[in-house]
Amino acid sequence: MKQLRTSSLLVLLCLLYSSTYADNFLTEDSSVKKAEINSIATKRIHDATQSIDSVAPIKYFVRGYRGFIEPGLNLEKNKEGNYNWIKVNFIHTYQFKPGLMLGLGVGLQNNLKNRDRYLFPLFVALRAQSSHLKKVEPFFSIYAGYTVIPEKQFNQGGYFVNPQAGVDIKMDRKSSVYFGVGVELKRGTFHAYNWMGGISATTVDFFHLSFSVGFTF
Repeated sequence: MKQLRTSSLLVLLCLLYSSTYADNFLTEDSSVKKAEINSIATKRIHDATQSIDSVAPIKYFVRGYRGFIEPGLNLEKNKEGNYNWIKVNFIHTYQFKPGLMLGLGVGLQNNLKNRDRYLFPLFVALRAQSSHLKKVEPFFSIYAGYTVIPEKQFNQGGYFVNPQAGVDIKMDRKSSVYFGVGVELKRGTFHAYNWMGGISATTVDFFHLSFSVGFTF
């Protein structure tokens, strides 16, 4: 608002100066002199506007809701290759400050080898990044919650933690594209009937390298 008032005042001064210059210059009715005055006035207004625009900072921060769509890939090196997943996270946050967002998210993960296996992480999302309001900025985020495993009746999930760091490229005041790399840790307990008719439980701790490409809006 202060910059708008300054810009308006500068343009008004240019107009007043041009009007005074015209009164002093037009001592006789001359179309050539009128054209020259109009040209000078137009140039001064254009120069003043360009000067204001060149120093005005671009604002990328809007307080309020920020949504995230984050597809990605989890990779784990193992002999069977059973623990590599393609994923997508849907995150809803509130942006308190230029560098701080907090919200809730839900994920969908599908196993690359056994396509009938799914995981559903439910988590709290915290994201922090530089508050300098530049077009390209580094960021850090951490998701923490619980992994739901709906595969069988007796299966149950466990903890879910996913820290990542990356680069955020702003497109306008609310939307951006970002690239992140991190690790993803989660636990799952798998139950099965054994040969004696009882139920056996196997607890697995997953450790993945996590890669994501996201879009904010």
